[in-house]
Amino acid sequence: FLVSSSILVAASPVFAKMLGPNFKEGRQLREARAAQGAIAGGETSLPPTIYLEEDDVLAMEFILSSIHFKADRFEASLTAEMIARIAVQSDKYNFHAALMPWIRSWCDVDRFPLDYFNKLRDMGYGILAAYRFRSPNLPAVSAAFAKDVPPNFAETWKQYELMAHLPEEVWSK
Repeated sequence: FLVSSSILVAASPVFAKMLGPNFKEGRQLREARAAQGAIAGGETSLPPTIYLEEDDVLAMEFILSSIHFKADRFEASLTAEMIARIAVQSDKYNFHAALMPWIRSWCDVDRFPLDYFNKLRDMGYGILAAYRFRSPNLPAVSAAFAKDVPPNFAETWKQYELMAHLPEEVWSK
């Protein structure tokens, strides 16, 4: 993804540190800017590259598009799984403040997308999203969804790799 380092720094305290003076990525950025200023004749230097190999590509694409005001490239309604994936990525890089308008909508029990045929799975994704987004609605989301889960819900949820991002303390409550 080609992104603005200024927007990344403003949207994420994690990227603010990563692109600061104490990290390799920040030094690369300053070197690229210095080289850009030294190049004559309209040539350009390549921007520095940050490899985030363990990250969820689609979730990062949504987050980066959102903070660059290009989220209209996505469907109007995302699936419960995609929202949970975005929540995990957002939590990793602390994009919560930048995504707050989305988070408010997604962490509303009445607006969270539940697939009729996968309602139990999607309720788990809803709790995961509210937890990872640090939503103040987590108790309301949990209470609303918990009343509809069968006793064996944990067996079902543990089938989905994404649910491993929900800590044991939340499972037990």
